[in-house]
Amino acid sequence: MKKLSDSWVMKAVIPYLILLVAIISAAFGIISAIQLERITEQVDQSITETGSYLASGPMIVDALEKGYADEELIKYLDEIVRVNEYVDYLVLADNHAIRIYHPNHEMIGAKFNGGDEQAILEGSEPYISEHMGTFEIQRRYFQAVYDDEDSQIGFVMTSCYISSIQAMRREAITSTAVFFAVSLLLVLAAALFILLRVRRVLFGYEPYQMAEMFHRREEVLGTLKEGLILVNGAWDIQYYSPSAAELIRADGQNEKAIREFLDQVIRPMIRRDSDRIHNKEISLRDSVVLVDVIPVHENERYTGSLILLNDRTETMRMAEELTGVKHIVEALRSTTHEQKNKLHVILGLLQIGETQKAEEYIAHITEERETDSRILSAVEDRTAAALLLGKKSRAKELGIHFDLMKGSHLAADNGYLTTEELITVIGNLLENAYEALEKQTGERSVALYINDENDALLIACDDNGTGMSEETRQNILHGKYTTKGEGHGTGLVLVRQILEKCHGSLEIETEEGEGSSFTVTVTEKISQRSTL
Repeated sequence: MKKLSDSWVMKAVIPYLILLVAIISAAFGIISAIQLERITEQVDQSITETGSYLASGPMIVDALEKGYADEELIKYLDEIVRVNEYVDYLVLADNHAIRIYHPNHEMIGAKFNGGDEQAILEGSEPYISEHMGTFEIQRRYFQAVYDDEDSQIGFVMTSCYISSIQAMRREAITSTAVFFAVSLLLVLAAALFILLRVRRVLFGYEPYQMAEMFHRREEVLGTLKEGLILVNGAWDIQYYSPSAAELIRADGQNEKAIREFLDQVIRPMIRRDSDRIHNKEISLRDSVVLVDVIPVHENERYTGSLILLNDRTETMRMAEELTGVKHIVEALRSTTHEQKNKLHVILGLLQIGETQKAEEYIAHITEERETDSRILSAVEDRTAAALLLGKKSRAKELGIHFDLMKGSHLAADNGYLTTEELITVIGNLLENAYEALEKQTGERSVALYINDENDALLIACDDNGTGMSEETRQNILHGKYTTKGEGHGTGLVLVRQILEKCHGSLEIETEEGEGSSFTVTVTEKISQRSTL
């Protein structure tokens, strides 16, 4: 990890800090100049107002007419000099420049010293000058004093030492400098704090490194087939991958569609927001999806969840739609298992000498074989017939009565569905019927009807299960969400895909507590399909 002095933080911020110091310095210079000017203005205003006030005062006029200042006036003028911070000197003199009052009482009666009083003695308007006084240079204000007949009888001079003005200026500049220095230190401290905070947030990485990592992450996540959705602790969406939007079929309204998916599908599957879900199978429109919900914790505190969506439709399509291996294998297994059980029963009866019962059992098997023969007679497609025999055996294992309805017929080459498609459709219809009967008590039955003789292929599967609500029926018909374990739905995803490819239809009749009937109709020949 780089040192802070070598980091982008310092390289990026130093120019701004230099600019900030320059701005503060310029502001300091401007404000200082304004303050210096204001101090001079305040001094001039104070000595002018004091001088004007005294020049018009009756006590001053009376003293100049008498030629001396009594004790009361002297005390009064001494107090003015004492309390006024801008007035260091005050002199009252007659027309001969003889001092009637001076702060240094020993100089009362002496001639005014300076030379800049001549203009006021000659009748000048009030004015301000800078001149050497008795002890040091002063900024002085002169104003004439007139008697009742408007004749000049003397003048008033009020002044402030230049050294006093310079002291006030130094004090103002010092306080301003301290203010700006403290401000600059606070700004620098705040900047350093922010820089260190940013560095911690970026985990010590440079911004360009973070940008590269972000772009790489986007590229990697964009190539994943699995959909990713990241939510915070309040389940607000923080990120979703293109694959997630595609799986949910957001159609340009990604945020809204993903929000509905989370609220309607994912959150009902968990008891608490922080719960974990592993490989939960759902039907997401026309796709079979495995869902994983992984909670994220920081310092043992729940901060959000990562939702993974793994589309399994292609795998299932390859395994079931194209080959039908699953259903054939299950059929053969069930048939083999059933035949072995029958042989074991016959062998056991013969071993214990129950020949009569063995004969009766064989007769019963023969009747069942007649049912099998009816299936083989009605279904000329040998693969489909084998599937039905196996499903019949599986139904017997599950305690379900299976029946192929009278009038059923399927040619060896039906012309509407390939053998693989036929196996997928029939196998999934029967498996969904069996699932619907899992929790059913009492008599359980499934009936299947197949016919390809009236310019269409008709496949109907009925069960006397618990049925389903209208909402569930609509969800299945429109390919919306259903979860494994709700009965009908999951296996029908592949059925719907096949029907969409061959322009077939699926109808569902159901009544809660009575059962369901699924009817598949295909009117388009395979040959017609291939020419489109």
